[in-house]
Amino acid sequence: MGKRGIMQHGLFKTFLTRGKFKSVFKPLIYKKEDHVHSDFLNAFLPTVNGLNLDDNQLRFVAYWLYIVPKELFEEVFIANENGEYYLTAVKESDLKNGHLCAYYTQAFVLWYLEQILKNSEEFGNIVGISIEDFEYVITKFYGAKNLTMQYLDEIRTQFDLPTMQVDPRDWGIIYVHNIYDLLINDEQVKYNSINKWDKDIIEKNNFIAFIAQFFADKKEQSLIIMNN
Repeated sequence: MGKRGIMQHGLFKTFLTRGKFKSVFKPLIYKKEDHVHSDFLNAFLPTVNGLNLDDNQLRFVAYWLYIVPKELFEEVFIANENGEYYLTAVKESDLKNGHLCAYYTQAFVLWYLEQILKNSEEFGNIVGISIEDFEYVITKFYGAKNLTMQYLDEIRTQFDLPTMQVDPRDWGIIYVHNIYDLLINDEQVKYNSINKWDKDIIEKNNFIAFIAQFFADKKEQSLIIMNN
């Protein structure tokens, strides 16, 4: 996978925009979408800096709390090395809510992981980690009242399987719409940005397949990372 967004700036520009002179250089170097991307990544710093990655289980936790949300958001909303976007919510954003996108994406990923753990007893036995362990880590680093857990509670209510208010195939579609709501306040801009995709049944079915494959791949990859 090529570098996306601010990761394409290189070490020198990254140094300038994260060092003590970031208030000077960041507005000069970053485009609008770069600010959202930077804000998104910075939201994960407490987790990234706080976990001991020499521990196999904590490496597994870090993968699902940081790497998977990061890769999902970047795949869908951040330009690739060719400057191409799948969806343009970040490019057209008028709200500086990259951190909220991070917490929501993290909660969405945890919802999927919770379903994986419920549906695959073998996987759960191998990793030896429950969703409650993830909740403990989140509370430890973000505090008792944090947005990831708030969003996760909302998702659990909205996606509740016994009531089937939402078809599981639509989970990814709802994720996209909620990210749009977090990033774009202007309803006309939002409509223009997402309407064509929203009405394209084939493209949405392709996206549903992408989400399913994405999490299947991350499930397998997380076992590799845990055991390396």
